[in-house]
Amino acid sequence: MPLVHALFADGDSAVASLEALRTGRFPTDHMRLIAGPQHAAEFAASAATTNVAAGPIEPLLSGLLDRYVVGDKLTDLERRLDEGAVLLLAEDLDPDEANRLTSQLREQGAQNVEVLVTN
Repeated sequence: MPLVHALFADGDSAVASLEALRTGRFPTDHMRLIAGPQHAAEFAASAATTNVAAGPIEPLLSGLLDRYVVGDKLTDLERRLDEGAVLLLAEDLDPDEANRLTSQLREQGAQNVEVLVTN
């Protein structure tokens, strides 16, 4: 099943995008927002019904993406999250949902939107 990830410049943009997806009736049950500890309180209040991960960056990314993203891409993601960016990660999507989500995320200003095929 495809896995989609996208990067937002900051927490407000990520939460706004997630809310737009919810309003558009996109299933958000399998989405996570991943940020450094500086965003933990903001996400807890703004995205209460979404899985939110905030804490040390490297263990989170290693556990979630290192099977699919390697080398410089993973290092760049870690650096961007350290600088305040927020990663949206959507799992357990069917191919049509993944394509629709990538289009919507790009329209909402997400960067580095990718669909990764998992086994």
